[in-house]
Amino acid sequence: MSNTPSLCCPLVPCANQFYGFAAPPKSQTGHEHPHTEERSPHFSKVLAAPHQQGASDCQLIAPLIRRCHPSIDTAILPFAPCFGTAYDAVKVKILLLSTLAFSLYISSPCCLAQEVPTIYLSPSETAKAKQAVQDFKSAGERNNRAITAWRSFQDVYQAAHPELPGVRFTSDFRIAFTLKNVNTQFPWEGEAVTIELSPEERQKAESLYREMLEARRVADQAQRNWADYWHELVLDHVPTSPGSGGHIFTLPSGKSGTIPDPWSRGVVFTPDFRVAVPR
Repeated sequence: MSNTPSLCCPLVPCANQFYGFAAPPKSQTGHEHPHTEERSPHFSKVLAAPHQQGASDCQLIAPLIRRCHPSIDTAILPFAPCFGTAYDAVKVKILLLSTLAFSLYISSPCCLAQEVPTIYLSPSETAKAKQAVQDFKSAGERNNRAITAWRSFQDVYQAAHPELPGVRFTSDFRIAFTLKNVNTQFPWEGEAVTIELSPEERQKAESLYREMLEARRVADQAQRNWADYWHELVLDHVPTSPGSGGHIFTLPSGKSGTIPDPWSRGVVFTPDFRVAVPR
């Protein structure tokens, strides 16, 4: 058994185990790998010298560290016994710098929890919020369906009448037409090619178009209602403070006030509509 004592500090986890630093391998003759022969003469003397009576591992290796790397003497000394014969000051430097960088990163503002302003809704406000969101959503879905149905009718009619590229309809939906030669400087050369719609086509076109207009009107109104709702909610719950910024809003009731940032960008509710946070 070798007389060289283990240099693993009992108070610090061994870096050979935790950071992937392995001791130099030994050859089949029992000697260390040839590349370890290039170590500092001071290092070889310390490792080869027998332990002094009562001297600790840290006391034996400390002079070596101070002579080779005086600039990092204080920082590296506590870690030196953890590396044993595989001690490498460069690796210890990397370890210390990595630890410092990580500690700075986790203490940076981006890693700190940010306080988010919150509105807690009463039961009546929760019910009103649910209804406002549902009305807005339903109006939007109706508008999308109406637009899709109208465009589908146009596409089908266009496919049935390729002689009318870019087909358009008169306001009473009795005639479908397209314009030709409209870019000429002579007005008499322009031409409107027309086709009269059948009663069924006219009824369908008029119905789809009227529905699209009504759905758009309802969607616009629902959007205004939603804006008025969340403006009133924020004005009732969030007091303004000097220097907070924001925008001034006036409700249909005549109530007016400043909605501070970040609430001025809108609100988002939890699934149960009991809590609102800024968008």
